[in-house]
Amino acid sequence: MNVRALANISGAVGERTTGDEFTVDAATAKSLIERGLVEEVKNTPAPKADKEKE
Repeated sequence: MNVRALANISGAVGERTTGDEFTVDAATAKSLIERGLVEEVKNTPAPKADKEKE
């Protein structure tokens, strides 16, 4: 799961500073979210450019 650090944290996830985005397993993400240390980052695909030929 992709998450964003809401505070400076260190431990099993390494050293992360506020705003860092990183990937962790679902159980770790749940624990960090419950403690208010990270928020989930929803991946939104970039809009595709129209490739129409004129």
